[in-house]
Amino acid sequence: MDDASYEVFEDVAIFRLGGSAGLEQSVSLVGNAIQRAKRSSVSKLLVDITAIASGPPTLAERHRIMTEWAIAGRGAIRLALVIRPEFIDPDNFGTHVALNHGLAFRGFLDEGHAMDWLLGRRGGGSPKSG
Repeated sequence: MDDASYEVFEDVAIFRLGGSAGLEQSVSLVGNAIQRAKRSSVSKLLVDITAIASGPPTLAERHRIMTEWAIAGRGAIRLALVIRPEFIDPDNFGTHVALNHGLAFRGFLDEGHAMDWLLGRRGGGSPKSG
């Protein structure tokens, strides 16, 4: 996909999706990025989906997505997802599902807070769930 990018800076992989990807394609591409980071022994992955051509997932879709990504990461990946405000779930359902399946996951509204959380720096403590 030419409107996606994947790069690694030190010990963090960054994957950004462009505007032509819908929800299902985005889920698959993020799963591939998780596997790619894992194969490369990169344990921290920042994914920016703010440009995707989709609205927020339903509750059932959130469960399936988080389960799928947890399986892809198999406990080896810490995933920070940068999302648009309408993707926020005030009950943090996606975060709970991810954690229950062994995926360290948080959703954020900006890359700075996402990177702080990935790197364990102060300022990464105000996550928003996807």
